[in-house]
Amino acid sequence: MMKKLFLWVIMVTTAMCFAPIQIAYSQGEIEVECGQILEGEFTDNIQEHNYLINMAPRESFDVALEPVGDFLLTAVAAYGPSGIRFAGNSKYNTTFDTYSVEKSPRMTSGILSARGTYKIRVANSAIDAGDSIASNDLYWGGVGLYTLSIGCTTSSGQKIEPGDTLQPTPTPAPLPTPTTRPAIPNSDPSFTGIGFPGLAPVDFSTVAKVPLLLDTVMTGVLPTGNEILGFTLDASAGDTLDLSYTRVSGNMNLGLVVLSEDNKVFFQASLVTSTSLATTFTLPTAGTYTIGVFRINLVEPEEVEPTVFQLQGSLVAAE
Repeated sequence: MMKKLFLWVIMVTTAMCFAPIQIAYSQGEIEVECGQILEGEFTDNIQEHNYLINMAPRESFDVALEPVGDFLLTAVAAYGPSGIRFAGNSKYNTTFDTYSVEKSPRMTSGILSARGTYKIRVANSAIDAGDSIASNDLYWGGVGLYTLSIGCTTSSGQKIEPGDTLQPTPTPAPLPTPTTRPAIPNSDPSFTGIGFPGLAPVDFSTVAKVPLLLDTVMTGVLPTGNEILGFTLDASAGDTLDLSYTRVSGNMNLGLVVLSEDNKVFFQASLVTSTSLATTFTLPTAGTYTIGVFRINLVEPEEVEPTVFQLQGSLVAAE
């Protein structure tokens, strides 16, 4: 009896140690194509990058990861259009149903049956069967830069080798998925009291927000509508915020605002054709601040293109 109880305790304890945890994505989903070679970077433990590729029946794809340096370990898995994981790298843990990290993981999809969008999931931690990754630090792979190579075989047997497709760095999807609003009207809408009355009233009442990861470059994209991306930041009175913005691609004219928890405008800039901005200021009160990036209708380009930007913030605590 005591022996069975002892084994039961060990099993429960082991399960708790290796239980998967939900994590926030470290970047938006990125659309890729056969023949591409691109770089990614993990800046913290327990992060993942998701790449989306469109495939047809009778086709297949192969994925190879190479770390920069000697210490980064990664894992890779593939998910079909229905969201079910069906393949991964060779280092597979049958006990916990996870693909474990290794130095240079490889993965092949096999011949595909379904038409649609497939997800290639890359993580610096072991990948669980669901939407989580292993939390035990024995399964962490560290941080650093890696190269992702994607090769394909068409239904006719034609090989598309990594490097055959030469095109700009793929555009990441928004982080988070923005709330769509109507196109910019010809006349200013009435101000609701949420947001701030700028060049045209900007309404933050229904904006989806994600936490701003400090000391981390966060990438977002504004489509050609009138969406807003919001990032939240918890701070104390007297904290100093270093905030930088960089336009990566696209031609939309953007605005950037920092709102206090009680909806007061603490900082606002109309970036228009600017490619970068860096500012430092002291936050006056404690609370949750919202950093919003939005489209403005100043000097509108003739042909509007989705605009990709990067945002980074550092917070120095008040003395």
